[in-house]
Amino acid sequence: MREKCLIAAFLISAGLATVAHAQIAREAFRWRAPLQPPLATGTLYRAQLDPAIFDGCRSFPTDMRLLDEDGKDWLFFPYTPEGAEPTVPVALKTLDPPADHELRGGIQTLFFDTGFRSQPLRRLTIAIETPQFTRPIKIFGRDSATNQWRWIADGALHRMDGQERNFVNLPNAGFRFLKVEVFNYEEPEIAVAHAEALAEPHYIIFLPASEKRAWLYFGADLFTLPRFELRHSTSREQIANVLPASFDKRERNPYHINQEIWRYAKLLLIASLLIAAVLALGVISKRLRNG
Repeated sequence: MREKCLIAAFLISAGLATVAHAQIAREAFRWRAPLQPPLATGTLYRAQLDPAIFDGCRSFPTDMRLLDEDGKDWLFFPYTPEGAEPTVPVALKTLDPPADHELRGGIQTLFFDTGFRSQPLRRLTIAIETPQFTRPIKIFGRDSATNQWRWIADGALHRMDGQERNFVNLPNAGFRFLKVEVFNYEEPEIAVAHAEALAEPHYIIFLPASEKRAWLYFGADLFTLPRFELRHSTSREQIANVLPASFDKRERNPYHINQEIWRYAKLLLIASLLIAAVLALGVISKRLRNG
């Protein structure tokens, strides 16, 4: 009995692994971002990932495929340089306090919008006009106005005796909205000019399988186990010598749109047939009663 259970468990796990490794159909992706041509077959390229790509992914990087116009897969893997400094600026929009905000004495609260969800942020910099100060701060994040705030990081800002620290490091937090609590206690509020976030540069390294147009598809409800074979066959020297490439702005995936239209059309057809069947049954029933 035990052996039969073990065999059944093995077959189930093997089946799940097969499903997990199966490629996601391009119709399942909500978004795609076109690669700018020209690209040569068999040459390694590196393209930086735009914040909109992180925003559109449901399970980065397992819900992404790189396909040309014939549907052929191009090998790729996500890449961040070792020890990369957070050098990619992310503009922050200052927001008014949301409806759920509660005022607390001695705490100055700042709210910002990064513009995108899920982009990994490594640093928050705050430009302060107050001549001298020392303030502990806490940083929280969320993705919508209805979410609970989640703690991201603690830190301290100061400008004293010629020394200054105006930033707090973040653990690659990926929230769209940020809340910063500045603990002034008995001191006056600091004067904040503006704020900026910084991110590490994130790329994909890919190998074109043709010279046709290609897109990075992303944002599916499904996901696959990572299968980045190209990573294991690419040396550090090759990575250091890859050629630059770039994406155009993300766009709606037309295959996904067509699939959704066809799905709604089928539902409408089924609903129409059911209504027609009910009406036909009513007519037949009425005739039988009158007959």
